[in-house]
Amino acid sequence: MARSRNIKPGFFLNDDLAEIEPLGRLLFAGLWTIADKAGRLKDSPKKIKACVLPYDECDVDKLLNELWKKKFITRYSVEEEDYIAVLNWKKHQNPHFKEVPSEIPEPNEEQMELAPNKPQSSTSLSSVLPKSSPADSGFLIPDSGFLIPDSSTGASTVLKKTKKPKPEIVKKVFGEKVHLSEVEYEKLVEENGQHDTGEMIAILDNWYCSKGKPPNKSDYHCMVGKGWVLNRFTEDQQKQSSKPKTGWVNTGKIKPTSQDEITAQWLAMHEEVEKNGQI
Repeated sequence: MARSRNIKPGFFLNDDLAEIEPLGRLLFAGLWTIADKAGRLKDSPKKIKACVLPYDECDVDKLLNELWKKKFITRYSVEEEDYIAVLNWKKHQNPHFKEVPSEIPEPNEEQMELAPNKPQSSTSLSSVLPKSSPADSGFLIPDSGFLIPDSSTGASTVLKKTKKPKPEIVKKVFGEKVHLSEVEYEKLVEENGQHDTGEMIAILDNWYCSKGKPPNKSDYHCMVGKGWVLNRFTEDQQKQSSKPKTGWVNTGKIKPTSQDEITAQWLAMHEEVEKNGQI
């Protein structure tokens, strides 16, 4: 299983590593991601190629030997099983504390010296890295690149998302105490018309003045949907429409259409009044 590992700037400046062809350098970094907590893995060139260089035509076994000769890794066998160990692993990697311990046996001193070369102090990766720079891959979750608790202290590093400030909405005063933005007022006019919108603003403004209460959080929402101002306005409209209207129709009489009809109807009403003794 691949894991996230640490890489430092010194990796790209190492003179001995530069003598290895580019795919070999990439292979070296790829070995870190498939090595276990101790920097060891099974020496299987076919499997390593499938995990690290699946899209490149290359001889992984040859590249591993180049890394071995330069003392970046060692290839060894224990009980007829072949393994690879990344040298100076603990200097440059700090695996996550929850990572499973290695089950691969470590190489002995004789196996470490099987590939003769320069002294390790001049060829190892640590020769170009600052001694004061600690490994910091413990801040990475295995199999991902997200920050997690420190492997040594357990302290967590939390990345908080900063919220963008909301743009300030400028509201105008309608009447004495009703506050609406231009957008809110335009919506009310579009839905109810300018006259009815003015009536609703008057209802809310009168309520503020009579109750002496501070303004609502949103005067607009009082006048839309199930807002009480809209309900009050609707009730007032219904009451006005149900009041009886004055005129000929409401008296039960048919409205005359000519002067003669008007005169005749007036005379009939006058006679009826005289009979009742009201004149």
